[in-house]
Amino acid sequence: MRRPTEIWEDVRSSLWFVPGVFTLGGIGLAWLVLRFDRYAVNAELDPFSWAYGGGADSARQILSTIAGSIITLTGVTFSMTMVALVLAAGQYSPRVLRTFTRSRISQGVLGAFAATFVYTLLILRSIRGGDDAYVPAVGVTGAIMLAIADLGLLFLFIHHIATSIQASSVIQTVADETREEIDRLFSLDAAPVGPAEIQATSAPTPEGHRILSNRTGYIESIDAEALVRAARDSATVVDLRLGPGDFAARGTPLAVAVEPADAETLDEAVLAAVSTGRQRSIPNDPAYGFRQLVDIAIKALSPGINDPATAANAIDHLGALLVRLADADWPLTEFRDADGTVRLRTPPATFADYLDLATAEVRRYGRADRVALGRLIDALARTALATARPDRREAVWTQALAIREAAARHLEAPADRAFVEAHFGRLAAELGRDPEPEGGPP
Repeated sequence: MRRPTEIWEDVRSSLWFVPGVFTLGGIGLAWLVLRFDRYAVNAELDPFSWAYGGGADSARQILSTIAGSIITLTGVTFSMTMVALVLAAGQYSPRVLRTFTRSRISQGVLGAFAATFVYTLLILRSIRGGDDAYVPAVGVTGAIMLAIADLGLLFLFIHHIATSIQASSVIQTVADETREEIDRLFSLDAAPVGPAEIQATSAPTPEGHRILSNRTGYIESIDAEALVRAARDSATVVDLRLGPGDFAARGTPLAVAVEPADAETLDEAVLAAVSTGRQRSIPNDPAYGFRQLVDIAIKALSPGINDPATAANAIDHLGALLVRLADADWPLTEFRDADGTVRLRTPPATFADYLDLATAEVRRYGRADRVALGRLIDALARTALATARPDRREAVWTQALAIREAAARHLEAPADRAFVEAHFGRLAAELGRDPEPEGGPP
């Protein structure tokens, strides 16, 4: 069952919700303005010398011009948004499209245009000519003011699109969202962190009562407290096989329980506590942020794009995220009830898993690019400096050796290999390791 917060996240990321709310606001504003106009006419008030004072025909012409112009602007804005989405998907990664669709500026500008169009139409239909002429002066003035404001919003939108499609902006947005999620999850002792798919090794599914998924999709979140309660009520231990970001196929094991007292009730509770969606998202799944940055880096390194500067930018931000994780205490993978009995186990994901996620594919696709390999080693050096934990520094050293080997095998020019060796030597010095443990580079 999806939580309200997750449904809200999908709604928030859509291009229809904010424009829809603004459209309703435009209808409400037109109703209020027309009521005020009629009240002013009936009460023979004339406090607004600045309001429109022309006749019905000129008012219709003004409002018709505004309505036609605004609907044209809406089409242009929508087209620019689609162009930005197509460009981002082709240049960076299809997985960063959510960053564009959830932009408050894009949603707000589309909404303002839609609200102005609806407001103008409703004011236009209230105008009457002839002997019983009626022109809503405040309403027409409001439409003119909204049109002027929309022109300013158009300039803002053009600036926003021009800056948001830049590689640095896309990378920064993804990195900031991932950093916020890391800070949130790793400050909670009882927050399950996944996904299990990034584990270096996968354990086989244990024997016991298998709880099968009733939906197909990506795991979005896990309600650990609800699972602990359900396991305690059934006097069992629930071994969850999938974590946030993993793909659950209908009819495959989602969890395994050891001889539960009430298997049917436990099945319902587990399925209700695990939420699935159509696609991965960074909330509850910071590894997906790493995935997006890695995709951007390897796309930039592809022969069709050939943009090492963008790859270096993405690698730098991957390194900054690894620094954030380097000395963090990992959230629990075993959850106990009030009596101290283990009731829930979740798939573990270690620092080494995240390190491998951030470096392995970039190393593979950038093995012939000295800039990418050098930046990877620099990112590992910063990560090593951020922690004194031996196991994590050892994981950094293992990845550095793999990068060094890739450079030795695939960089043809001696100068390029020397470039990577210089970076590797600085990392080895930071770690206090021998840069040539076996007598030299491979």
